[in-house]
Amino acid sequence: MNNNDLHDPIIAEVRGNREELLQDFNGDIHKLDQHIKSQRSKWEVKYESESEQQERIAWHKKQQEMELKRIANL
Repeated sequence: MNNNDLHDPIIAEVRGNREELLQDFNGDIHKLDQHIKSQRSKWEVKYESESEQQERIAWHKKQQEMELKRIANL
């Protein structure tokens, strides 16, 4: 088996991206980690508004109450 058999283009791309990112932080992995953590909230995707979330929570609570009543009546 030669080196060409072990070459994976996806792994090569990931490693290249990592090296580019580390260059931005002078090779300091801890600074890169701090930067990623500080940016994480910007990257989070919110799929529902606050009011939609509250409606979902209220619906779920009502469903639980109905299930408890159903069980109590058995």
